[in-house]
Amino acid sequence: MKKEDVNKKNSSTWTKINDNSKSKHYKRLFIEEYGGEFVQMSRHHCVWEESPKTPEPKPVVKIIKKWTITQPNGKKDVITNLSKYCKEHKLDDGAIYRVLNGERNHHKGYRIRRGD
Repeated sequence: MKKEDVNKKNSSTWTKINDNSKSKHYKRLFIEEYGGEFVQMSRHHCVWEESPKTPEPKPVVKIIKKWTITQPNGKKDVITNLSKYCKEHKLDDGAIYRVLNGERNHHKGYRIRRGD
C-alpha cells in the first residue's frame, strides 16, 4: 500500500482501506507502517491523517512467576518453569496445581507454594 494513494479516491490503496471486506485489517497494517490515524468522514469513507508524532511503543514487562517446591527429602527448589520441573521429576502437573491451589496437601511427597 502506498502512502501517497491512501486519500486518492478509487486508487488501489484507497479501495483496500474503504471498499474492502477486510478494510479493518488493511487500516491496522497501514497505521503500523506509517502511523497516523483514520478519521471517519461518512459511513463508508474515511481519510488518513498523518500525526505529527507517532507515540513510541510501551516496553513489554514480563512477569516471572516463581514457586518454591519442597521435595520429599526436605530440599527446597525455587523454580520459574513449573511444567519443565514436573517433566524432569516425573510429576503430574495437574496434581501439582491442585497442591498449589490447596485442594491437595502433597503430590508424591512434593509440596509447593508461590514465591521464593
